[in-house]
Amino acid sequence: MNLGLPDELTITSPDIMPVNRPIIKSIINYDPYWLAGFTSAEGSFLIKKFKSKTKVGVAFRLVFQLVQHARDEKLMKSLIVYFGCGNIYKSNDAAFVYQVSKFSDIYDKIIPFFNKHQIQGVKLMDYLDWCQVAELMKNKAHTPPGQKGLENINQIKARINKERSSFADNYD
Repeated sequence: MNLGLPDELTITSPDIMPVNRPIIKSIINYDPYWLAGFTSAEGSFLIKKFKSKTKVGVAFRLVFQLVQHARDEKLMKSLIVYFGCGNIYKSNDAAFVYQVSKFSDIYDKIIPFFNKHQIQGVKLMDYLDWCQVAELMKNKAHTPPGQKGLENINQIKARINKERSSFADNYD
């Protein structure tokens, strides 16, 4: 439906009239609370683990991302201007991803924004866990001899996003 009415529907239901979507030319001056709500619905706070050439053999990267249909490419590009960081890429034929993975941008721009304009619901718990990992990384708790820090990050990673089933998980 996002790409228009399929031919079969047009033939079987000739009385259905498609509605044209409005063209939005410039979206840069967001209401920050709208953006927080948009992120509550469409955002992800990721902790990516990967092999590294460090003494411990693994490393972590924090990633903030928003994903939208390809028709919202301008919206996704405008987030780069709004936050002053990040990139977009096309993930497939139907979606664009806005992503921030540079630690200084996450720590100095993304976290302060969402601390001021708070996310709602279960995703708030994911965000708070993500911030906890950012603090561990900022304090170098995840680097040698920080084996305890690595264990903490692994435990936090195990409970965020799809692993969390409700607002109360891990916060009773």
